[in-house]
Amino acid sequence: VELVMGDDREELIEEILALKPDIISMPVLVATGEYEWACAVSSALKKRQSSILTVLGGLKPTLFPEQSMEDTSIDIICRGEGEIPFLELCQNIKEGKSYEKILGIWVRSHDSIVKNEKFINGMGIHGSKEHCKDIANSRYKKTPEVFNNGGFRIFKSR
Repeated sequence: VELVMGDDREELIEEILALKPDIISMPVLVATGEYEWACAVSSALKKRQSSILTVLGGLKPTLFPEQSMEDTSIDIICRGEGEIPFLELCQNIKEGKSYEKILGIWVRSHDSIVKNEKFINGMGIHGSKEHCKDIANSRYKKTPEVFNNGGFRIFKSR
C-alpha cells in the first residue's frame, strides 16, 4: 500500500485501518498544506479507531512544535532527528512501557503536553550520528512491524 497525500481521503483511511496499526506517523513540511491534510487524516482515523497513536514529524513540528500540537487529533510530534526516537517509541509501546520521556518527542497527555528536549544526532546519548544510523538501520531490519509507505511509518505490534 502506498499512501499519498493526493489520494481519496476515505479510501486512504480504509487502507490504513486495514493494516490495524498501533501508530501512524506522517511527515509534515511547513507551507505545503501537509499539516492540514495530516490533521484531517488523523481526525478521521481517531473517529474510527481512537486507539491509534498519531505522530507528526518533519520540518513543521521541529520549527513550530506548539502550533503542530494545536490539533487534538495529533498525539505526538517528533522534533529534529526522528529515527531513533520513533524506534524507541515503537519499542516502548511493544513492551508496554511509558514513552512520555523519550528525547525528541512531545506527547499529549490528558490536558497537557509533555515537552521533551530535542534528540540531536544522538550526541551524548547514543554516540555519533553514524552510530545512530547504524542502530536505526539494524533495528529497522529487525523490526518487521514498522512499514515505510510513501513517507508514512505504520507500526503494528500485534
